[in-house]
Amino acid sequence: MTVRADATPEAYLAAIVESSDDAILSKDTEGVIQSANAAAERIFGYTAKELIGKPVRILIPPERQAEEDEILARIRRGERVDHFETVRVTKDNRRVDVSLTVSPIRDAAGRVIGASKIVRDITGQVRARAAQARLAAIVASSTDAIVTKDLDGIIHSCNHSCEQIFGYREAELVGRSVLVLIPPERHAEEDMILGKLRRGESIEHFETERLAKDGRRLDISLSISPIKDERGTIIGIAKIARDITEQKRLARELAAQQERFRVTLASIGDAVIASDLNGCVTFLNAAAEALTGWPASEAAGRPLDEVFRIVNERTREPVQNPTDLVLRSGRVVGLANHTALLHRDGSERPIADSAAPIRDGTGAVAGAVLVFRDVTDQRRAEELLAEQREWLETTLESIGDAVIATDMQGRISFMNPVAEHMTGWKLDDARGRACTEVFRIVNEHTRKPVDSPVQRVLAEGVVVGLANHTVLIAADGSERPIDDSGAPIRNRSGRIVGVVLVFRDIAERRRAEAERRDDAAERERLLDAERAARSEAERASRVKDEFVAMVSHELRTPLNAILGWAHLMAQNRDDGEVVARGL
Repeated sequence: MTVRADATPEAYLAAIVESSDDAILSKDTEGVIQSANAAAERIFGYTAKELIGKPVRILIPPERQAEEDEILARIRRGERVDHFETVRVTKDNRRVDVSLTVSPIRDAAGRVIGASKIVRDITGQVRARAAQARLAAIVASSTDAIVTKDLDGIIHSCNHSCEQIFGYREAELVGRSVLVLIPPERHAEEDMILGKLRRGESIEHFETERLAKDGRRLDISLSISPIKDERGTIIGIAKIARDITEQKRLARELAAQQERFRVTLASIGDAVIASDLNGCVTFLNAAAEALTGWPASEAAGRPLDEVFRIVNERTREPVQNPTDLVLRSGRVVGLANHTALLHRDGSERPIADSAAPIRDGTGAVAGAVLVFRDVTDQRRAEELLAEQREWLETTLESIGDAVIATDMQGRISFMNPVAEHMTGWKLDDARGRACTEVFRIVNEHTRKPVDSPVQRVLAEGVVVGLANHTVLIAADGSERPIDDSGAPIRNRSGRIVGVVLVFRDIAERRRAEAERRDDAAERERLLDAERAARSEAERASRVKDEFVAMVSHELRTPLNAILGWAHLMAQNRDDGEVVARGL
């Protein structure tokens, strides 16, 4: 806006208002807008015509309407409002950070008749202050020490973490040379750092040592950058110091642990080969060197298939390397049976192995480890064990008693043919079933189930027998009386690994026992009859003797008289009187 040279003071004032970069509005004591300059239109988006006659509240967000009440109250009291920072709203509903200066307008009599309002858009300043505050908060809350210094190495500021790491308060460091934090033998590093920074270079992750206030040496990682003014001139240095003492300690421990692992892997009896993600060998222990014929120094970096060559013992076909599947699937994989490893010299030996993924700290697959062993001796032992098992099973199948063997859970693992016949179960059907399902026994009198001897053997670890009157119920429901015994099966260390039941059908024995009892009873009956007959004969003999004695007594008296007279008559046959008396 231009003003004539002879313009009145009022014209000059109007020109100043219209040319101001700040919005200038006037309003009455009720808050109704009376005038607005061009800056008000630029800031709020309304033309002066749209604003005049409207309440100033159209420029105030709903939540800040109470501010206008307070401002109007102060204006009516003749007070001034200076640099009040708040938020106002534009025509297109944008929020604008503003600074208000509100002054009362008086008439000639000094009465307040309105107010002039100067509105400065401070959005940029508020954002700059917020950014600065955020930056200050980041510096203050950083766990790294942040130090600023000039180009002579004099400290100008430091954050709270600097105090915690080095033990100095900010007041103790500001104004002092940064050399107070640097061991004497490393002072030359500061000259190198200052030289690079003066050339505008930055230094990233420079690992070194620094000194704490109490004399402790700290492992530190430094990131150093130049501080430039608005013209790009280097005016200072910002230094970020991260305490990596604990990280270094952990790294040393990790290195020591890795060395222990390396020594352990090198010392174990199984062969170990490690590979990277490309399937190339990164490690072999001594056992792997012996089995493959490859020294670790020669095998390193070679494809695993070249060092670890495997074929099927029977078909002679190459076997897929298990690490290939591990790297694709991320799962543990084992070799199939009958796998042979080809030595570098062409010899071969049967092996068993497994491959597992090597994972990094994030869980991602970083390689594979292969663990394998020569199973030649194991094969021989397995063959011998199979022969012994076959001999034992043949023996058990040949004996006359029924035999059932179980594992530690009481599940059937073996039955001989006699047991199959008596239970009505085939071994193939019974294997893996609970013994109580196949070997069902009840008391033949009460018909109540009898406790399984298997559970008692497992619980007590002793040989047990069945009670009398036990009946086995076969799969078809038929029954037969049995007796049996159960004994623990122990391994070489004496630990119980199962139970063996030996039982037999005692129906025939019972019939024989019944026949023997009947024969004994018949013999006893005949003996009783013989004794009765003998007693009767003896009684008859006694009766006869008594009769004879009686007859002898009764006949002897008259016969004596007869014999006497007969003798007299014979001597005196001529004496008639004697003869007459004798007759």
